[in-house]
Amino acid sequence: MGRSEIKVFLGVDMAKGEHYAQAVTTEGKELFNQAVRNDQAALEKMLADAAAHGPVAVVVDMTSAGAQLLLGVMAKHQVPVAYVSGW
Repeated sequence: MGRSEIKVFLGVDMAKGEHYAQAVTTEGKELFNQAVRNDQAALEKMLADAAAHGPVAVVVDMTSAGAQLLLGVMAKHQVPVAYVSGW
């Protein structure tokens, strides 16, 4: 997927039990802003909710062990992921 095809940016603030996710369209419309459990079913639903509005790109704040399930779900669905540090 090329950058011009992305229609939704999904930002995920990683945590142990629950992540915090915000999805925004490329036009700036907020789709959701919510806590998401760190389990596969919840992450799949979060992605499906965002993808209902077009191709998604995900931005995360960590790539350590706590992010592996999320990163695995995104890889499974071939969703591009970018890392933005908090520094």
